[in-house]
Amino acid sequence: RFSDPRRASRFATDVGDDRETRDYNGATLRVSHDLGWAELQSTTAYRAFDSRNRQDNDGTAHPGLYLSTTNAEHNRSWQQEFRLAGKTGIVDWLGGLSLYREDARQSAYVDSTTTALDLMSANLAGLPLFSTVNALTEGAGVPGISLLGKPWSEVMHNRGRFEAAAVYGDLIWQLTPATRLTTGLRITRDRKRFSWEQPLRSAASLDQDLAVLDA
Repeated sequence: RFSDPRRASRFATDVGDDRETRDYNGATLRVSHDLGWAELQSTTAYRAFDSRNRQDNDGTAHPGLYLSTTNAEHNRSWQQEFRLAGKTGIVDWLGGLSLYREDARQSAYVDSTTTALDLMSANLAGLPLFSTVNALTEGAGVPGISLLGKPWSEVMHNRGRFEAAAVYGDLIWQLTPATRLTTGLRITRDRKRFSWEQPLRSAASLDQDLAVLDA
Protein backbone atom coordinates (compact mmCIF):
# COMPACT_ATOMS: atom_id res chain seq x y z
CA ARG A 1 0.00 0.00 0.00
CA PHE A 2 1.37 3.39 -1.01
CA SER A 3 0.77 6.72 0.71
CA ASP A 4 1.18 10.24 -0.57
CA PRO A 5 4.35 11.52 1.17
CA ARG A 6 2.93 15.06 1.17
CA ARG A 7 0.09 13.88 3.41
CA ALA A 8 2.02 11.39 5.52
CA SER A 9 1.97 12.05 9.25
CA ARG A 10 5.68 11.30 9.50
CA PHE A 11 8.55 10.11 7.37
CA ALA A 12 10.46 6.88 7.91
CA THR A 13 13.94 5.70 7.01
CA ASP A 14 15.35 2.25 6.38
CA VAL A 15 18.90 3.34 5.54
CA GLY A 16 21.63 2.42 7.99
CA ASP A 17 24.37 4.91 8.83
CA ASP A 18 22.47 7.83 7.29
CA ARG A 19 24.44 10.81 8.52
CA GLU A 20 26.53 13.76 7.42
CA THR A 21 30.11 14.36 8.54
CA ARG A 22 32.56 17.14 7.70
CA ASP A 23 36.18 17.44 8.74
CA TYR A 24 38.17 20.55 7.81
CA ASN A 25 41.81 21.16 8.73
CA GLY A 26 44.36 23.74 7.71
CA ALA A 27 47.62 25.36 8.72
CA THR A 28 49.52 28.43 7.53
CA LEU A 29 53.16 29.30 8.24
CA ARG A 30 54.55 32.77 7.48
CA VAL A 31 58.22 33.64 7.87
CA SER A 32 59.73 37.09 7.25
CA HIS A 33 63.39 38.12 7.13
CA ASP A 34 64.87 41.59 6.69
CA LEU A 35 67.79 41.47 4.26
CA GLY A 36 68.56 45.15 4.67
CA TRP A 37 67.98 46.06 1.04
CA ALA A 38 64.70 44.11 0.86
CA GLU A 39 62.30 42.00 2.90
CA LEU A 40 61.91 38.29 2.14
CA GLN A 41 58.64 36.60 3.08
CA SER A 42 57.67 32.94 2.80
CA THR A 43 54.09 31.70 3.13
CA THR A 44 53.27 27.99 3.32
CA ALA A 45 49.64 26.83 3.51
CA TYR A 46 48.05 23.38 3.76
CA ARG A 47 44.33 22.63 3.59
CA ALA A 48 42.49 19.31 3.97
CA PHE A 49 38.85 18.39 4.00
CA ASP A 50 36.84 15.17 4.13
CA SER A 51 33.06 14.94 4.01
CA ARG A 52 30.46 12.20 3.78
CA ASN A 53 26.71 12.55 3.33
CA ARG A 54 24.48 9.46 3.27
CA GLN A 55 20.72 9.86 3.11
CA ASP A 56 17.42 8.09 2.53
CA ASN A 57 15.97 9.35 -0.76
CA ASP A 58 12.51 7.78 -0.68
CA GLY A 59 11.46 8.90 2.81
CA THR A 60 9.71 5.60 3.57
CA ALA A 61 10.49 2.18 4.97
CA HIS A 62 8.77 0.44 2.05
CA PRO A 63 11.09 -2.30 0.66
CA GLY A 64 9.83 -1.67 -2.88
CA LEU A 65 10.98 1.97 -2.77
CA TYR A 66 14.40 1.61 -1.18
CA LEU A 67 16.82 4.22 -2.52
CA SER A 68 19.77 5.89 -0.82
CA THR A 69 22.63 8.07 -2.02
CA THR A 70 26.04 8.80 -0.55
CA ASN A 71 28.40 11.60 -1.48
CA ALA A 72 31.99 11.26 -0.22
CA GLU A 73 34.70 13.87 -0.83
CA HIS A 74 38.41 14.00 -0.07
CA ASN A 75 40.50 17.11 -0.81
CA ARG A 76 44.10 18.09 -0.12
CA SER A 77 45.82 21.31 -1.23
CA TRP A 78 49.24 22.86 -0.69
CA GLN A 79 50.50 26.35 -1.54
CA GLN A 80 53.95 27.92 -1.30
CA GLU A 81 54.80 31.55 -2.02
CA PHE A 82 58.09 33.46 -1.82
CA ARG A 83 57.94 37.24 -2.02
CA LEU A 84 60.71 39.85 -2.10
CA ALA A 85 59.90 43.56 -1.65
CA GLY A 86 61.96 46.69 -1.37
CA LYS A 87 62.31 50.42 -2.16
CA THR A 88 64.81 52.29 -4.30
CA GLY A 89 64.37 56.04 -4.72
CA ILE A 90 61.05 56.75 -6.30
CA VAL A 91 60.21 53.09 -6.98
CA ASP A 92 58.65 50.49 -4.66
CA TRP A 93 59.17 47.02 -6.14
CA LEU A 94 57.81 43.58 -5.47
CA GLY A 95 58.62 40.17 -6.97
CA GLY A 96 57.52 36.67 -6.15
CA LEU A 97 57.10 32.99 -6.95
CA SER A 98 53.90 31.06 -6.23
CA LEU A 99 53.32 27.29 -6.36
CA TYR A 100 50.02 25.46 -5.88
CA ARG A 101 48.90 21.82 -5.92
CA GLU A 102 45.52 20.21 -5.23
CA ASP A 103 44.23 16.63 -5.22
CA ALA A 104 40.43 16.33 -5.11
CA ARG A 105 38.43 13.10 -5.06
CA GLN A 106 34.69 12.55 -5.00
CA SER A 107 32.57 9.40 -5.08
CA ALA A 108 28.80 9.38 -5.60
CA TYR A 109 27.03 6.15 -4.58
CA VAL A 110 23.50 5.03 -5.36
CA ASP A 111 22.18 2.05 -3.38
CA SER A 112 18.96 0.15 -3.97
CA THR A 113 17.65 -3.42 -3.96
CA THR A 114 16.37 -5.87 -6.53
CA THR A 115 12.94 -5.53 -4.90
CA ALA A 116 12.85 -1.81 -5.70
CA LEU A 117 14.22 -2.41 -9.21
CA ASP A 118 11.58 -5.11 -9.72
CA LEU A 119 8.82 -2.61 -8.95
CA MET A 120 10.44 0.00 -11.18
CA SER A 121 10.63 -2.41 -14.13
CA ALA A 122 6.97 -3.33 -13.58
CA ASN A 123 5.96 0.35 -13.69
CA LEU A 124 8.17 1.30 -16.64
CA ALA A 125 8.05 -1.81 -18.81
CA GLY A 126 4.99 -3.61 -17.49
CA LEU A 127 7.11 -6.60 -16.48
CA PRO A 128 8.50 -7.21 -12.96
CA LEU A 129 11.92 -8.49 -14.01
CA PHE A 130 13.14 -10.37 -10.93
CA SER A 131 9.69 -11.66 -9.93
CA THR A 132 9.32 -13.11 -13.42
CA VAL A 133 12.68 -14.90 -13.17
CA ASN A 134 11.66 -16.24 -9.75
CA ALA A 135 8.45 -17.63 -11.22
CA LEU A 136 10.31 -19.27 -14.12
CA THR A 137 12.87 -20.73 -11.72
CA GLU A 138 10.17 -22.16 -9.48
CA GLY A 139 8.38 -23.60 -12.51
CA ALA A 140 11.61 -25.27 -13.64
CA GLY A 141 11.96 -26.97 -10.26
CA VAL A 142 15.07 -25.09 -9.09
CA PRO A 143 14.73 -24.75 -5.29
CA GLY A 144 16.16 -22.14 -2.93
CA ILE A 145 16.54 -19.32 -5.46
CA SER A 146 14.99 -15.88 -4.99
CA LEU A 147 16.32 -12.82 -6.77
CA LEU A 148 14.35 -10.35 -4.63
CA GLY A 149 15.75 -8.50 -1.63
CA LYS A 150 19.34 -8.39 -2.95
CA PRO A 151 21.51 -5.28 -2.49
CA TRP A 152 22.32 -3.32 -5.65
CA SER A 153 24.92 -0.55 -5.72
CA GLU A 154 26.33 1.80 -8.35
CA VAL A 155 29.08 4.42 -8.02
CA MET A 156 30.80 7.20 -9.94
CA HIS A 157 34.37 8.12 -8.98
CA ASN A 158 35.75 11.56 -9.93
CA ARG A 159 39.28 12.83 -9.43
CA GLY A 160 40.86 16.18 -10.13
CA ARG A 161 44.57 17.01 -9.95
CA PHE A 162 45.50 20.66 -10.34
CA GLU A 163 48.90 22.34 -10.38
CA ALA A 164 49.90 25.97 -10.90
CA ALA A 165 53.16 27.92 -10.90
CA ALA A 166 53.49 31.68 -11.28
CA VAL A 167 56.14 34.39 -11.22
CA TYR A 168 55.13 38.01 -10.81
CA GLY A 169 56.52 41.48 -10.28
CA ASP A 170 55.22 44.99 -9.58
CA LEU A 171 56.82 48.43 -9.85
CA ILE A 172 55.11 51.31 -8.06
CA TRP A 173 56.38 54.65 -9.31
CA GLN A 174 56.04 57.83 -7.21
CA LEU A 175 55.41 60.43 -9.89
CA THR A 176 54.41 63.18 -7.48
CA PRO A 177 53.78 63.27 -3.72
CA ALA A 178 50.09 62.55 -4.46
CA THR A 179 50.38 60.37 -7.61
CA ARG A 180 51.46 56.75 -7.99
CA LEU A 181 51.75 54.63 -11.12
CA THR A 182 51.72 50.85 -10.77
CA THR A 183 53.05 48.54 -13.50
CA GLY A 184 53.24 44.79 -13.20
CA LEU A 185 53.55 41.46 -14.92
CA ARG A 186 52.44 37.96 -13.95
CA ILE A 187 53.12 34.74 -15.81
CA THR A 188 51.15 31.66 -14.75
CA ARG A 189 51.25 28.08 -15.93
CA ASP A 190 48.27 25.87 -14.98
CA ARG A 191 47.94 22.15 -15.39
CA LYS A 192 44.52 20.60 -14.77
CA ARG A 193 43.64 16.93 -15.05
CA PHE A 194 40.21 15.47 -14.40
CA SER A 195 39.05 11.88 -14.70
CA TRP A 196 35.98 9.85 -13.86
CA GLU A 197 35.27 6.14 -13.58
CA GLN A 198 31.97 4.29 -13.38
CA PRO A 199 32.48 0.58 -12.61
CA LEU A 200 29.81 -2.03 -13.33
CA ARG A 201 27.06 -2.33 -10.76
CA SER A 202 27.90 -4.20 -7.55
CA ALA A 203 25.48 -6.96 -6.50
CA ALA A 204 27.47 -9.88 -5.08
CA SER A 205 24.51 -11.76 -3.57
CA LEU A 206 22.53 -11.47 -6.81
CA ASP A 207 25.52 -12.62 -8.87
CA GLN A 208 25.84 -15.75 -6.72
CA ASP A 209 22.25 -16.77 -7.43
CA LEU A 210 22.62 -15.90 -11.11
CA ALA A 211 25.71 -18.13 -11.26
CA VAL A 212 23.67 -21.01 -9.83
CA LEU A 213 20.97 -20.46 -12.44
CA ASP A 214 23.57 -20.22 -15.19
CA ALA A 215 25.10 -23.54 -14.09
